[in-house]
Amino acid sequence: MDASERRERAWRKTCAALSNDPNIVEEMRREGIILPSEPDADLVDRICDVLLTVLVTFGLDPDSEANAYGRQIDDLIGMVNSFRLWDT
Repeated sequence: MDASERRERAWRKTCAALSNDPNIVEEMRREGIILPSEPDADLVDRICDVLLTVLVTFGLDPDSEANAYGRQIDDLIGMVNSFRLWDT
């Protein structure tokens, strides 16, 4: 498997993870983000903005369940940000 195939596979996995969360799906819909688009720098920025919005809205609560959700969102931010490295 070459680098472009690994990148495509990783992007599909990331899109699937993003699509499993109704809060993220709704916020991406509001922002006009359609997956699986090609992960260029602009799309990565827009998705990170969505994830930060969801994190602030739903993931910052003293409740331990909300904190776990916040950690999941943080993990997704890391996954999406990793696509910045593919472009260098």
